[in-house]
Amino acid sequence: MGVSSGRVLAGRFTDGRLHWDILDLWREVQDGMRTAVYEFSGHRFVSIGVDSWGVDFGLLGPHDELLGNPIVIVIGARRG
Repeated sequence: MGVSSGRVLAGRFTDGRLHWDILDLWREVQDGMRTAVYEFSGHRFVSIGVDSWGVDFGLLGPHDELLGNPIVIVIGARRG
């Protein structure tokens, strides 16, 4: 954890698998960006960084719609 940040993430078990609440996570990203704009008003933003574990996945339908919350791929993230 860096000097200026701390994170807590929570998922839900569905059918014995851990899932991220992707819509809630997206709302949190948007809230964080709004806070940054407020805190640093008068400054020009040139980039935004996004960090990802890169192994969790969500399934998309034929029209690129998310079919369900992304599945967590971590050893021990299964129940049952």
